[in-house]
Amino acid sequence: MMNIILWLSIIWLAPLMCFVLGNEAKFKKNIAVGVTLPYEGRQDGQVLARLSRFKKELGLMCLFLLLLALPCMLVRSLAGNMTLWFLRLDLCVFLPFIPYVRCNRELKRIKRQRGWSVNAGQTLTVNTAAVGVGRWLSPWLFLPPLLLCLLPLVFERTFWFVYLMDGLCVVLFWFCYRFYIGTGQSWWTKTPS
Repeated sequence: MMNIILWLSIIWLAPLMCFVLGNEAKFKKNIAVGVTLPYEGRQDGQVLARLSRFKKELGLMCLFLLLLALPCMLVRSLAGNMTLWFLRLDLCVFLPFIPYVRCNRELKRIKRQRGWSVNAGQTLTVNTAAVGVGRWLSPWLFLPPLLLCLLPLVFERTFWFVYLMDGLCVVLFWFCYRFYIGTGQSWWTKTPS
């Protein structure tokens, strides 16, 4: 029974990773597999061939990772079974990125060969004065979550430590917001000083 539960919990990760990375082969705002290409790069034969090969490599990797689940099903000891499943889990996260990185490098090479550099020799200036001033949250907005975290203490005190830790997390979030994100902000102002 444990094998079936582990199989159902972990088997879907390989197809999911391959689907997510395979979706990167579609052009989104002229970006495919992490490389920005000009509009004419969408119809380039060499680019399309490499993206097609990337999808095939990803499909083979997914099939390999699915077949790798078979030895995990055959091990009967709990420790051995868990070790194999978690090793396979690590491989499911790591191995699909090998075709991704290879395709990314080849697309960058194609981009350099064709001279498709973005903003080559151009200087881009941005008027930062036009950007609006950020609005800061009031410290009072952290009080309701703090009270909600401590509310169970009124009814039940067995797990007081857990409720106290939840409250301390809210205080920590306020502290990070106040002193890490809001560096230089005066205490009650809503705009940075």
